[in-house]
Amino acid sequence: MIKMQTQTGQLSAADEVDRILKLASGFRLAGRPTHIAPLGDGLVNLTLKLVTDTGADYVLQRLSREAFADADAVMLNLQRIVRRLRQLGVPTLTLVESTAGEPGVLDD
Repeated sequence: MIKMQTQTGQLSAADEVDRILKLASGFRLAGRPTHIAPLGDGLVNLTLKLVTDTGADYVLQRLSREAFADADAVMLNLQRIVRRLRQLGVPTLTLVESTAGEPGVLDD
């Protein structure tokens, strides 16, 4: 059973959880998702924390297509930034590829 906590503390609709799980399954995650919760309260993007049965936690972010028409370009820029920060020795996030080896998964 997947628990999804909303900002009001109530469980969201099952179809929303299913949609998020479908998207999450498109990434190379360690383990199966067990918990999903909002992370922050952004106005443009939806950001979620996802925890798996292995204890690994991830941040999933849905980019607004209205604000970012070219999601591929956003992800390529993010990859470049992360790579450069690592070269400089700056601690940074780890990007998780999709199961297809892409930098993201598209939401229908």
